[in-house]
Amino acid sequence: MSSVAFSKGGFDSCYSRLLELKPPLLPPSKPTDTSLADAISSLYLHPALEAALHILNNDLPSAHFLVRHMEAAPAYESMYLHGILHRIEGDYDNARAWYEDVRSSGVFQHNWKSGIDASKFIDEIEAFNREKRGSQSDLEARSVAEIKGVIDYCVKRFGIGMLQDAREVWVKSEGDLKKLGQDMGTCGLTVANRLSENPNVTVAVIEAGTLQENNPNVTAWDSFEKAFNTSIDWQYLTAKQQYAGNQELIYHSGKALGGTSTINGMTYVRAEKAQIDAWETVGNRGWNWDNLYRYYKKSEHFDNATQNQLAVDGVSYISEYHGFDGPLHVGYPVELNNGTFHETANATVQALGIPFNPDVNGGHMRGYTVWQSTFNRVANVRADAAREFYLPIQGRSNLNVYTSTTANRITWGAANNSIDANGVEVTLANNKTMVVHATKEVIVSAGSLRSPALLELSGVGNPEILNKSNVSVRIPLNAVGENLQDQTNVALIARGNLNFTGTGPYVVYANLTDVFGQGLSKVSDSSIASWAQTVSQANDGYVNATALETLFKIQHDLVFKQMVSDAEIIVTASSSNVATVQWGLMPFSRGSVHIASANPLDTPHIDPKLFVADVDLTIQTAILRFGRSVFYTKPMSDLVSQELVPGTSAVPLNATDAEWAPFVKASTTPNFHPIGTVSMLPKELGGVVDSSLRVYGTSNVRVVDASVMPFQVSGHLTSTLYALSEKAADLIKADM
Repeated sequence: MSSVAFSKGGFDSCYSRLLELKPPLLPPSKPTDTSLADAISSLYLHPALEAALHILNNDLPSAHFLVRHMEAAPAYESMYLHGILHRIEGDYDNARAWYEDVRSSGVFQHNWKSGIDASKFIDEIEAFNREKRGSQSDLEARSVAEIKGVIDYCVKRFGIGMLQDAREVWVKSEGDLKKLGQDMGTCGLTVANRLSENPNVTVAVIEAGTLQENNPNVTAWDSFEKAFNTSIDWQYLTAKQQYAGNQELIYHSGKALGGTSTINGMTYVRAEKAQIDAWETVGNRGWNWDNLYRYYKKSEHFDNATQNQLAVDGVSYISEYHGFDGPLHVGYPVELNNGTFHETANATVQALGIPFNPDVNGGHMRGYTVWQSTFNRVANVRADAAREFYLPIQGRSNLNVYTSTTANRITWGAANNSIDANGVEVTLANNKTMVVHATKEVIVSAGSLRSPALLELSGVGNPEILNKSNVSVRIPLNAVGENLQDQTNVALIARGNLNFTGTGPYVVYANLTDVFGQGLSKVSDSSIASWAQTVSQANDGYVNATALETLFKIQHDLVFKQMVSDAEIIVTASSSNVATVQWGLMPFSRGSVHIASANPLDTPHIDPKLFVADVDLTIQTAILRFGRSVFYTKPMSDLVSQELVPGTSAVPLNATDAEWAPFVKASTTPNFHPIGTVSMLPKELGGVVDSSLRVYGTSNVRVVDASVMPFQVSGHLTSTLYALSEKAADLIKADM
């Protein structure tokens, strides 16, 4: 059986195909080295692409060697290249076996833009060879087409990850417009979706994780916490919490395309109107509730509740609060708590003075409600950012997504004092580095725990912090990484006398009058100046006490005078237990996130400094008292047989704050809602970005994620982050 011998035209054709790819992976002129095999090896290609070019150069031993040792490539690339090699060598039985393996995987038929598939080649093997149908030139042409399919598939699926050791890649578009986003989670994919609507704008997305569209720990509606401590969870460890029992705590954060939206609790609860209005009060023109409200609705595709959910499960909503044409599916899980648990919970909290709120997403949150979730009821899957904002538009030719690729640092113009970013240095999956160039803007969307570190690694930050890690200062900006704010979370558990199934998204939003009653004035009259002084000193004065006092006055007004909801109490039941989970929503404590070294692969030093402002401990304790009272108030008390956590022996029913304190400090966890580390504030108040989200001192670097939020919100972050990103995309478009 004869093998295929490729003419020079086959190599030239596929080399040209590589040049057509966006981004182009090769230099514009072919190697001129006398040894073409050596020249191919010098191109720094991933083994799959290098093997394909060796095949076209008739160097089958080199191709075989690469395919056998292709540990970095998924099995189906290796299988397909094995099939190609056996077929062009005339070994049709082995070729068919390899193609059958590929066909059973299904991946190529689903993904190839070229339309080449394994089934077609299985059917044609004998027609071309054993039956002597087709000429040598036909065989060559079809083999070249097949290898082009391999190239197309590999680069489409893995992008820059298919490069083995490249030094640079340029990404350009018509009109010289280029948006480069780094570590794309909830916000980044939303912005990428909206910017790539313009075909004249090329968007490159850099993501350290991978697409998890078929991971059951992601897709299942009841999957919360199943992805924790797995490969798609960054599992950041905090510094010991001096004011919270000296605990080292874990921050769960999504390492996947779609970020933390792939592993979070799927809750869709917005903010209080007054909280968003405070963003404008502090100096961010145009950032108010009325403006952001339309962006909440723009992002949303609300799925109306079923009749059973309305009649039996306690669900209610107000249609005018919602959007119905956006990408993000919002609705209710299929299986809510069984029986009449929602009626029991509602009646109990009403007995404690909390009214029913039919829909908390209209800007006023106080009350008991059944919350909405980022859930696609038709598909019965989690509605994460990758599924909603990327997969439907992944075929856009101007959108390039590079997974398994870590952003190291922003690169700058040639001049030492340049404030113009021109790209990002990245690390590939094989630990090789390269630079992705940007001709327009760099958009950082790495989240509150990574965005400040990326800025610092790029020379933007506090000189004292940067000098410790031997990072050259490009733009001094002391507040980078400061103002870290997270909510505190403590659970109480009681043994029930029924067996509970389903999920219970039943929640109380309460203000401080609800939880303190007559004792509120003793807390509200505390010294704001002393809180600011304490917090500033605990953070080495990097944000001064005067600035913090200005911010704390605005926050104090929100929680003590405007009475926004400052407590969330989740009321739920599972198996034979009833639980309440208590969150303090607007803490005065502030911490920080900073680089620990100049190595971008090292995790940053994270210290939320929970309870450094002692008023937060006072408020958290009052919320716990309220949550505990749910167990002892009818009709819930009829379902409770014994308090388990903390238990009345550990914390008596009439316990003082001092008696509560050891339990609260030892049991508190962060709420995984970190914000503020790249705050959108005036620079003199500790700001890092202005109201257009541009980093102070730079000309073309923006940050779009939770790190820019200046204050905490009473709702969960996801809904506000989608709205923030929608607005950010419009701000960026306006400057194009």
